[in-house]
Amino acid sequence: MPKRQKADARLSDIRDKFLERCAELWDAHEEEFMAVLEDAEKRCVNVTFRACLDFSESTAKLDTSLSFSQVVKDNKQDDFDDPNAPPLPGLGKKGKKGGKGNGNDGDEPDGKKAAAGDKD
Repeated sequence: MPKRQKADARLSDIRDKFLERCAELWDAHEEEFMAVLEDAEKRCVNVTFRACLDFSESTAKLDTSLSFSQVVKDNKQDDFDDPNAPPLPGLGKKGKKGGKGNGNDGDEPDGKKAAAGDKD
């Protein structure tokens, strides 16, 4: 079984080496993440440095990594009514009222917009 080290025995040296490696990785990839930044709509790029400290063996190990990406967020949501459910009383053929604000934008079956006061 390997000899166990105290986790804090070399933290100062590991921190210094981590910062040195971060600078090296930054310099090595700066043109790449700047290109992502230039192409980004919001002119924003996330640059992340990660330190993985492994004290499980007889020598402590530091794995330093850099990652970067453009933030993209998108969302689409759809609702689907149960086709087997009967329409509620007082609603149209498809179970929805005409007019804006109800999810169907007032489209009638013939493709025309419903007038402001029209009902099914």
